[in-house]
Amino acid sequence: YINAVSELNSAEIIVFGSLATYFEESRNAFTSLLQQNSKAITVCDLNIRLPFFDKNHAEFCLKHTNILKLNEDESAILMTYFKCSSENELTDYLFNEFPIEICLITKGIKGISIHTPADTYISTITPLPLDLLKDPIGAGDAFTSRFCYGLLKKQNLIENTKASSKFATEICKSQGAIPATKDWYQNFIN
Repeated sequence: YINAVSELNSAEIIVFGSLATYFEESRNAFTSLLQQNSKAITVCDLNIRLPFFDKNHAEFCLKHTNILKLNEDESAILMTYFKCSSENELTDYLFNEFPIEICLITKGIKGISIHTPADTYISTITPLPLDLLKDPIGAGDAFTSRFCYGLLKKQNLIENTKASSKFATEICKSQGAIPATKDWYQNFIN
């Protein structure tokens, strides 16, 4: 469980996943954290893990989300919950019903869809050759963390998404989700 942290009251970005807010004690701590940091941008990396997810929990998460990151499978689950027949219909619904300003839908080697209330962009990626792929574990979290870095640096949405995708791809070249040295990260700091 997550306990409330009373000292944290000046966060610029709060990143959370659905599993971390599933249990009541953690959900209460999360809600307290949001109240203490009302100006923070909230980024939800949905991470649907059944049976620890349902429509009510989806709505709880989405009500507290400014930027939503999900994958194709998670998008399909939300389309079922909200009776949407396409990705665009889903994102229109999300923008109308929740405080979401950006929706990122990752699609593996097919790239990523970047949705805002005004536009949709498709960002392609250069697939990692199989001989360089060591471990895809952590690629989604790597994308999210680099994306948040870009937000803090006020990076353009499209460029931020491309840099975040490249970072996630590079993480896949390492065994495990964490590179061996901190120096490795210097290539990704602008």
